[in-house]
Amino acid sequence: MSTDDQELEAFGRRAGAQLLRGGQVDAATRSRLAAVRAAALEAAGPRRRPAWLLVPAGALASAALVAVLLTRPPAPLPDDGVNAVAAAALYDLELLADADAWAIGEEADLEFIEWAAGMSELEGPDG
Repeated sequence: MSTDDQELEAFGRRAGAQLLRGGQVDAATRSRLAAVRAAALEAAGPRRRPAWLLVPAGALASAALVAVLLTRPPAPLPDDGVNAVAAAALYDLELLADADAWAIGEEADLEFIEWAAGMSELEGPDG
């Protein structure tokens, strides 16, 4: 064995002996050590994680969101969506612009007018 190995082994034996003796501390010393430890922990305050640890988590969440958005098929367009509303709005606008429609709306016999309009729709545009 070399001198360095012998010194290291001797140091290990001394450290082991000290650790074994350290378990045999009297109650008063243990109480003081516990009080000092508690005071040091309280003075240090709550342990906070560094903000840079949140960067990988944010990058992972962003990558997952992009993956979901890119792999999800697009939603089908509804058949009765905006176009049906736009068509109804154009029909209402046409009625407001038509002077004869206002006069017909003032008639007393609206049931006949509704029936006549329904019959003209059944016959088609050719009449």
